[in-house]
Amino acid sequence: GAKLRLLRWVPFVPAEEAAWLANTKKFSDATGVEVRIDKESWEDVRPKAAVAANVGSGPDMVMSWFDDPHQYPDKLVDVSELGTY
Repeated sequence: GAKLRLLRWVPFVPAEEAAWLANTKKFSDATGVEVRIDKESWEDVRPKAAVAANVGSGPDMVMSWFDDPHQYPDKLVDVSELGTY
């Protein structure tokens, strides 16, 4: 019954979107985890992520810029173990 919700910008390269969706499907098929992808214009990703972080509701993951996580360090889940696996 696990589900993931991802916020990302609207893809502007069709091949990138096709690859992203194919990989997302592979992930869902392998794990049984449903993935919902919310797409916003790149200008709207940061404000939507900020609202989600501050209210504690919204996407589980945000495809954003390198400095964004540092604005909300107490809202993040440590995934260092996955990164070093």
